[in-house]
Amino acid sequence: MRHLKGYSKLNRPSGPRMALLRGQVTSFMLHGYLNTTMARAKAVQRISERLITRAKRGTVQDLREIMKVLYDKAALKHLVGDIIPVVATRPSGYTTITKLVYRRGDASLLVRLAVTGWKFEGKEEAAETTDKKVKAKPKAKKAGKAAEKPEAEKSKAAAH
Repeated sequence: MRHLKGYSKLNRPSGPRMALLRGQVTSFMLHGYLNTTMARAKAVQRISERLITRAKRGTVQDLREIMKVLYDKAALKHLVGDIIPVVATRPSGYTTITKLVYRRGDASLLVRLAVTGWKFEGKEEAAETTDKKVKAKPKAKKAGKAAEKPEAEKSKAAAH
C-alpha cells in the first residue's frame, strides 16, 4: 500500500531536489514544454499544475507565491501572457506527458511534458517525435554467460 508516500524523492536530498524541480518548472514555463525522464516529469507536472491554477486566479498574492517557485520573471510573464490563454477554459489537466524514446545510456524512458493544446512553432523535431511510437525497451546483454563460454573453450583446448 502507498500510504503516506506523497511524492518522489528523485534520489536527492531536499535542497538539491527542490533546486532541480524549480529549474525544470522555470524552463517548462518559459518554453511550454520540457523533455525529461518520467519520474522528473511527474514531479514537475505536480508543481506546474498548481502554479497554473494560481496564475488563472491572478491575484497579487498568487503571483507572489508563483515567484517563490520560479527563478525568472520572464517565466512568470510567459505563464500569464502565453500559457494561461491556452488553458483558460480548462478546469484542470493543463499538462500532458507524451512518451518519446528510451535513453541510450541507462534505458530510462524520456518523455515530453507539455501544456495541453500547446502549438510547437518552428519545431520540426517536435512533430516528428510525437508521431513515432515508443520503441521496445532495450534489453541488457547478460555478461555472465557470454564471459563463461570463451573461458570454457580455452580450458578445453588447453586440456587436449
